[in-house]
Amino acid sequence: MRPTIPAICGCLVLVTVATSGCGSQEGGGQRSLSQQLEDARGIDDPVERTNALIRVANNYVKAADTLGARESLQHAAKAAGEIDAEIQGEDRVRAHIKLAEACRTAGDRSACEDAYEAAEDGLDDLENATAKTELLIDLALLKVKLKENDDAASDLKSAEKAAPDIEDSFLRVELLAWVAYGYKQLDQADEAARVMNEAKSQAEDEAEDGNKARLLSLVGREQISSLEDQQAGLETLEQAAGIARSISDNAFVQASVLVDVAQNYLKVKQAEKTRGLLDEAEEICQGRSECKPVLEKIEKVRREL
Repeated sequence: MRPTIPAICGCLVLVTVATSGCGSQEGGGQRSLSQQLEDARGIDDPVERTNALIRVANNYVKAADTLGARESLQHAAKAAGEIDAEIQGEDRVRAHIKLAEACRTAGDRSACEDAYEAAEDGLDDLENATAKTELLIDLALLKVKLKENDDAASDLKSAEKAAPDIEDSFLRVELLAWVAYGYKQLDQADEAARVMNEAKSQAEDEAEDGNKARLLSLVGREQISSLEDQQAGLETLEQAAGIARSISDNAFVQASVLVDVAQNYLKVKQAEKTRGLLDEAEEICQGRSECKPVLEKIEKVRREL
């Protein structure tokens, strides 16, 4: 369900940087894989070069060319090692995790382990709590695929330990939900529920009602999509909707929050609940010029139903 963390914070995602010329048309034809490899090797920036070479390696894998994939990954490993650990520590760790995943896909277990060990070496030095938490989760999810379950669980514990230092409550709660998802992948249902309950508790502790409702709707969505706990998720989403309805001093905020909750209902395929909240938000917006952006958002969500 979740191969890597979605881009909620700048990482949380392993960014694929397009290779200069890769897949481009030249003389009316697709550039060959060897040309793509040459183009990628010529990129100056080591971060971009690493990502470009990984992209080429993945293209070789799709073409069932194992030797080409491994050659590309060898160059990618060299490029990743050139990323400055002091200046670009997060990029260096992220690149090595992405490299490890590409090596796994190419069937090179030894190179995969070398890459993720290089990522581990840089994690302790990261000061940004958000990036550190994200990358620990990515590393854990990789190890789940490798069936290194004890190490994966250890990385999830480290991610959970790093999460309280994340200042942004939305990022913190979302990342705790990802930790819970990781435990679910390890078949550790009790740990998954414990961490998701912590995410919910932090959402409930939010002082401002609008943010509380948004955070709870996020948790409800993740209870359903990540933990497959339909009952708990729907209860949390209804709790979020109730808080949104209670906002009486600001029509714009109330309608906006109702739409946000509706979107999370939609993401877990609750179309009837989505329509009901959109109708409520639209009624609140009637005759209020300040709510025009909300009405536009309502129409956008309706088109997705």
